[in-house]
Amino acid sequence: MGTSRDGAALAAKLTVAASAIANANRDATAAAAQEYKESVLQTGRVATGGDLRLSKWGKKGVKLGAGYDVDGQQHAKATLTARPMGPWKVVEYGASSHPIVPGATKKMRQGAQLMSLMTGMEVSAEGVAGSRRGAKKRRVMAWGTGNIGAYVRHPGTKGKKAWSAGIAQGTPSAIRAYKKKQVEALGKVF
Repeated sequence: MGTSRDGAALAAKLTVAASAIANANRDATAAAAQEYKESVLQTGRVATGGDLRLSKWGKKGVKLGAGYDVDGQQHAKATLTARPMGPWKVVEYGASSHPIVPGATKKMRQGAQLMSLMTGMEVSAEGVAGSRRGAKKRRVMAWGTGNIGAYVRHPGTKGKKAWSAGIAQGTPSAIRAYKKKQVEALGKVF
């Protein structure tokens, strides 16, 4: 833009610079969100053994991911989202001991727990799954070498705090990415 000869020229340059910073805010926020995403996925890799996949979750396993949405222009706001949320919660906070029953739904397991609390007697989810109207023939679970049974008692897991560690580790690089985009916008003006 050259050298300012008077106050009016300087004021015009500063006005252009201010609008350039405001207009670059969305790009800078997106760059910071991308750094957070990469950091969270990196700590997720460490927590899951390197491939971001929980291999024993369901039949095929589930892959952990993350994404972000940026809203606004001058007052941009990015929201980082765990995808899918449920498996990330287990990696972050852990899971308590629970039965895994073939054919039993979450609602059935919750009903069995409620009946146990109300009656004071042990009501099992496997019994509820077999007694429902129109129930299919119970499947047998197999695990390990030669182990079979009607259900398995999962011992639970400890939380690894991968999401919160990823956010903490990603903060310095997110700040650098945000500043870099703002400096680039000012460099184009001056």
